[in-house]
Amino acid sequence: MMAPELMDLGRFGLGLVLIAGLRVLTQLARRPGAEFWAPLMAPRLHYGLAGIISGYTFLPQLAPAFAALLSVVLVFCGGWVGLAAGCSFDLRREYKHRFLGLLLEGGQAGLAMAAVLLAAYLVNKLPQAGSIYLSGAALEVVCGICMVGISAAGAEQQAGRPPLAALCGALLAALGVGQLHGEAFLLTSLELAQRGLMVDSPVGKLFWSTLLGCFVGLLGDLVTRDQFNGWVICYLLAGVVLLGGGIAAALGLEPLWVGLLAGAWLINATLRRLDILEAMSQSYSFAQSALLFGCGWFLGEGVLAGGVSLRVFAWAALLVVVLRLAARLSSRLEVRYVPAERPHRGQRPVPAGAIDLDDVGLALAASLMRILPAEAGIALLGAVAAGQLCLRLIGWWSRRLRPQTPAPVV
Repeated sequence: MMAPELMDLGRFGLGLVLIAGLRVLTQLARRPGAEFWAPLMAPRLHYGLAGIISGYTFLPQLAPAFAALLSVVLVFCGGWVGLAAGCSFDLRREYKHRFLGLLLEGGQAGLAMAAVLLAAYLVNKLPQAGSIYLSGAALEVVCGICMVGISAAGAEQQAGRPPLAALCGALLAALGVGQLHGEAFLLTSLELAQRGLMVDSPVGKLFWSTLLGCFVGLLGDLVTRDQFNGWVICYLLAGVVLLGGGIAAALGLEPLWVGLLAGAWLINATLRRLDILEAMSQSYSFAQSALLFGCGWFLGEGVLAGGVSLRVFAWAALLVVVLRLAARLSSRLEVRYVPAERPHRGQRPVPAGAIDLDDVGLALAASLMRILPAEAGIALLGAVAAGQLCLRLIGWWSRRLRPQTPAPVV
């Protein structure tokens, strides 16, 4: 191994100083009167910023080994985020706007998919805009990410609605990842037929990834059935997610789709759903921090290498912001003009899940980054992260500018 150069050591030391300063800034942002920094620091956004600084200033001699480690971490985080999202599909819950809300969100998801395909077609047809380098399978994953953003905008206004668009987006992304991976895998060896059962079609990969997700959910239900300690449940589920996500990544499948189906199976099969939800709520922040740091590290490394397609970045960021804003406006109109149903008597309160649907879109973008060429994958991941940050700032500014209702004078 070559000795680190003085310039690399200096940049690495500067990165450590900046990360330490970012830590101090997060502490100051929690104090009263520091509202300006609040949207940049919460929820746990400083981990993503620390990852960008670390990836940009990391030692080049150690970067390949650390990138391989972070790739495994992102696979686990994708499965864990999918598990948390799948736990929201509890069939025993009572949802508001059961039919109308789902119908509107399904229509929004279809329009988002059409908008992505139309934008890609127009960009590739305009000679002055250039090409965005994305194939049909990659566009399927981008459609899935935008559908998740549509569902996240609806969740801001309707907390009790199951994320239908997120489910459709994860399904479409899993289908696209199966096509992009391309390589067939040997499922089993049949000695009598003297040949192996090869899975090479995207539908076949989606089918076996669905079976894998159901198996992981069944295994999670079995290993947590006799446990009553919340943290023990988290550790057992983490081991199950590592097993399922590792198999999915090795076979070229989507870990998030496997985790999502595992969570849906687990929450509907277990007899202790409240304990599972409480355990997921307690542990989700760790996976969220690791996901943000890992994505930020690859962004920083990609920017340092200079291999980022500005066309892909601008196209994807514009889609994420515009479609999300349109979905948020539509959800506000729905809340204003569609009366809400009253909850049934005796309905048991359910602990609020810590899942942030923006993390689902970020995990899908990280999966696409591992498959696409570096300049397109890093640009797409950066576009999703930048679009979510821009929307966070827009939401914070709109709340700050919104006139406060004066208190009644008694």
